[in-house]
Amino acid sequence: MIWLIIGFITYIGTAALGTSAQLGLVNTRPFRWLHHALFGGVWLTLILIVLLAWGNAWLVALIPVAAAMAILPRFRAGTRAHCTCALVGLGGYGAALVWALIG
Repeated sequence: MIWLIIGFITYIGTAALGTSAQLGLVNTRPFRWLHHALFGGVWLTLILIVLLAWGNAWLVALIPVAAAMAILPRFRAGTRAHCTCALVGLGGYGAALVWALIG
């Protein structure tokens, strides 16, 4: 369960950094690599969650996260498709958290 929370926080951090950069609230040029490193961190935590929680029914809710993460780099940052993909992944994480908490 702790890895699910860590993964969710990593995902939110990545999305928050990307969103704030698109809105011009933060200039990521000096540390553009950070968003990509966080993206990699999301993948790592997602893999850890699957490995450590194998057999739990709520893992099904993470399928949209994996799918969104897989196609997200195909869309240019700031486009509607990129944002929609990110939101689908966020929804998957939210559903997995709720499912894990009540299940």
